[in-house]
Amino acid sequence: MRGDFSRIRFNRRRNYTAVLEQQGRVALDADANEQCFIDACQTRTETIDAVGQYGGPVADAGFQITVSGNEIGIGPGRYYVNGLLCDNPTSLSYEEQPYLSLPGTAQDAAALLSGLNVAAGALVIQVWLQVWQRLQTALDDPCLLEPALGQADTTARVQTVWRAAASLVPAPQPPAEGTGPAPSCCQDMNAAAPPQPSTGTMTAGTSGPAADCGCGPVAAAGYQGIENQLYRVEIQAGGTDADATFKWSRENGSVVTAITAISGSTVTVSSLGPDANLGFQTGQWVESTDDTLQFALTPNSPGTLYQIQSIQQKELSVTLAGPAGQTISVDPSQNARMRRWDQSGPAATATGIPLSAGTWIQLENGIQVSFATGTYNSGDYWTIPARAATGQIEWPPCGSDGNLAQPPACVQVYNAPLACVHWVPPTSAAAAGVLVEDCRQTFSPLTAIAPPTTVEAIHVTGVSWVNDDITTLDQLLANGLVIDLDQTPSSPVTGANFIVTVETPAAPPNDDSLTLVPGTAAVARNAWVLDAPISVGAQAISWLLPREGVNLWQGIDIAVFQMFLNSLLSPGAPSQLFARVRVRLPGQMIFASGPIYLDGQTYGQAALRQDGVTPRIDLRLPSGNEAVSSDFDGWFYLAPTLAVTSLSFNFGPPPNQTVPGLTVVVDFLNRVTGVEATVNNEPQAVNPVVTIALSYPAVAPATVALALTGTTGVGTVATIPASVPIPVGQASVSFPITVLTNPGQGNTYTFNITATLSAVALLGSSQAASFTVAGVAPPVLGHGPGLTG
Repeated sequence: MRGDFSRIRFNRRRNYTAVLEQQGRVALDADANEQCFIDACQTRTETIDAVGQYGGPVADAGFQITVSGNEIGIGPGRYYVNGLLCDNPTSLSYEEQPYLSLPGTAQDAAALLSGLNVAAGALVIQVWLQVWQRLQTALDDPCLLEPALGQADTTARVQTVWRAAASLVPAPQPPAEGTGPAPSCCQDMNAAAPPQPSTGTMTAGTSGPAADCGCGPVAAAGYQGIENQLYRVEIQAGGTDADATFKWSRENGSVVTAITAISGSTVTVSSLGPDANLGFQTGQWVESTDDTLQFALTPNSPGTLYQIQSIQQKELSVTLAGPAGQTISVDPSQNARMRRWDQSGPAATATGIPLSAGTWIQLENGIQVSFATGTYNSGDYWTIPARAATGQIEWPPCGSDGNLAQPPACVQVYNAPLACVHWVPPTSAAAAGVLVEDCRQTFSPLTAIAPPTTVEAIHVTGVSWVNDDITTLDQLLANGLVIDLDQTPSSPVTGANFIVTVETPAAPPNDDSLTLVPGTAAVARNAWVLDAPISVGAQAISWLLPREGVNLWQGIDIAVFQMFLNSLLSPGAPSQLFARVRVRLPGQMIFASGPIYLDGQTYGQAALRQDGVTPRIDLRLPSGNEAVSSDFDGWFYLAPTLAVTSLSFNFGPPPNQTVPGLTVVVDFLNRVTGVEATVNNEPQAVNPVVTIALSYPAVAPATVALALTGTTGVGTVATIPASVPIPVGQASVSFPITVLTNPGQGNTYTFNITATLSAVALLGSSQAASFTVAGVAPPVLGHGPGLTG
């Protein structure tokens, strides 16, 4: 903090809990400030222990993000981030925040929502609560001046700064097939790594006596100043040691004044300082800043360095010289400031002083610093107390690890996830919209925590399906349904208390030409209760349909039963209208010894399906709401097993033949240059392609295996790919036939194509089709069109 302090002293590793005054001693600012640091550290630690890294009280959790039209709203209430209290007293729009500067419109709410809509699901808006602390002096808050003492500037304040910062980022990608549900945007935000700290360090020391030949006495080695100072070395431009620059101040950067007006290169200020030591002089370097830099999307950005050309004391104005062609761009209406830095000489420039890693750099009065190889962030700083009484500097700092090379301090900016705003695609009933995924965490006050006499219960800790998402029948046959519990039930579990109901869309009555349309106002469904063998293991209940065998229900073959289930699911599949499977455990009928009954009540939370676009309701587990004997309910959508329904060729069959035919086209060297097919009784050049039709648009990536057979010529005359992938949402896929060689005049080879889509259990499918390749005689050289010989 750039305040007028004698030194800044606090070391958490010392485990100090109080600063005690002794009689007759001098009162120092460093002692009183250390007590403030001790108290703040203890308070923040206790808050983190009770709340976690971030969270809001359940009764008044603040900063709820909402979207209405082109506005992003921020709700009132409290939220804690790394132990710091953020209190928003009233509802705000995104642009109304007191600590967010948005010059122009590139990052305002309307622009963010417009970008989200244009990206159509490829991007999401992440909203973070950013929190840090800054020093406020009487220059920032005139109420800190004391009128009874002639407007004396006595103390400063530490202020907590908070703001909701939003940005467009790529949407979470759905996982590979079979690897689980799509990641949640909130989970991604919670798992995001914090900004990396600087890796560079700085060493401070004192140089030997000057080597001049003056007549005066030679100064001794060490600190040669005549006043106690707190030197501040601060990084101006960040980067590696080869790119970064720094600035320094003997007053901890505390000499600052307000800019009240700007005219060209001349600025009018509120004060030129109380005296020469704490004021401004010609030739000094100053930094101009305002709130657009402090509260930019990259907070606490550095200002621009200028050198004072002249000072007009009477007018309280200063003429500055800066980089060529650069005007003074700060805004006096945005709390513009001019801060003094004390570097001088040819090394001091408008961009700062180069670090020159490994080289001692002289500051003044015998103090020198050296930087190590590494990275440095703008705003990193070190403070060096220098004492005239001892002629020494305090380095390494008192209470540090004792190493000469010390890492920098910095203003810590903490980030807590607030929300993700997703694009929702349009439907037949509504235009495109947005879904706000709430990422906030809540906690109960200590007074609201239930007493330890809570009745013990069984809770659901996990389920094997993705709630409110889609799976296929063959996946259900392979995996069944598993519900994980925190205790093993002792009650019998059968189809009576593990209830699985399949709600299938009913076919339109009395008219086979009608089709089911997704998103219609009303859809009739038939409910089928589906029993299957159930087993109870260690803290889990498993439900699994049989996959092979007979004697199921009076001798019905398992394959017949599986095909019956598949037929129930098929009518709505082409329109993506799938059966809904509900899973229910009645709480009063699932129990363990004690007796201990199921507390199965679960709360829903916003999430997205595996396609990364469609909203769904996720289950917040483990279950439980102190409601013993409460039911557990979950559901998912069940699609039929994807099947290959037909193979078709894009070339017509010759007359009087049922098998499509190809005839090779060759050059003089008998090389195949193309193929022809008879289309509408005329030979035409074709690009032979086979199209596979599927039973409905795929809900997950799949692969069709291909096989080419024939009496002869497989792989030498004709070939096809070994497989073809099916993207999500596709109901057909095509692949080419490649003709490699000429079968020869008078030869016609027949080939068979088999397309197979494997599935778990007995529901795999395949289709076959045949085509022929006819050979020709190569043209005779010299007898072609236009040739003689």
